[in-house]
Amino acid sequence: MKKLFIPMAVLVIGLVLFLACGEAGMEERSSIDQLRDQYSVVGIEHNEGLKYVYEKLASTPNISSLSYDEGLLLIENANKEFVASKYDIGINEVLCKQISDLFHTYKNKEIFFAKSSFDEDLFNDPEITDSLSENQLALLNELDQILSEDLDLSSKSYNIEELEERALLILSERERPPFYSATNVAKYSILYWTENYSMWESILTSNDSSLAKPTNFWGDLRDLAGADAFGAVVGALGGLATGGTASIPLAAVVGLSASTLKLYDMIVSE
Repeated sequence: MKKLFIPMAVLVIGLVLFLACGEAGMEERSSIDQLRDQYSVVGIEHNEGLKYVYEKLASTPNISSLSYDEGLLLIENANKEFVASKYDIGINEVLCKQISDLFHTYKNKEIFFAKSSFDEDLFNDPEITDSLSENQLALLNELDQILSEDLDLSSKSYNIEELEERALLILSERERPPFYSATNVAKYSILYWTENYSMWESILTSNDSSLAKPTNFWGDLRDLAGADAFGAVVGALGGLATGGTASIPLAAVVGLSASTLKLYDMIVSE
């Protein structure tokens, strides 16, 4: 009887451990799915904003005959009109101020995507890194590396999602909003620009080809997705500073503004 009992006990213990591990795995999967659902709103609203701004630009007669500064003002106002159409009046003022500040610092060449290319790590801006933990910064730089890789859309998205799963085990709840805002905006941005980049390039250069800068789509895609992700981090950090309620709309809107500014800078010459 004892000989039978020992193997049975080992079997029961093994089964309990297996089920416990399975439940832990299911809980982890449930948690990452919930986070993706929560922060996918950032990517969705970001892409809705890009669609809105594009339609505004496309409906403007002779847009490529505008001066560089006139074009910037048109894009800034289109971003603000999207905010007015999308969000409650209570948050509009906060969002529009963020847009104004972003465009102002861009015009004064005070932000990273005023450069023609990335010559430093995307998240190596002291004003941002001082607000990020070591874990956040390390994971965000991994995101930057994924965006830099010469991979197709599906592979990039897969690698970002694998990074999201690892981050779940590393980041505290308070550390998560900037990171997951960035990854979701990056995923949606890659998809959007893969499908729509040529349309933007066409309307911004249709009447005066001398305005156009030489473009390299895959290099531009990395820069655009990177600008979007950077903007999402800035917005999410700003939302946390105001108590967290505005993190998602701020991440979406600042990512949107960063994206449209970066594209304009890449395609149109001053």
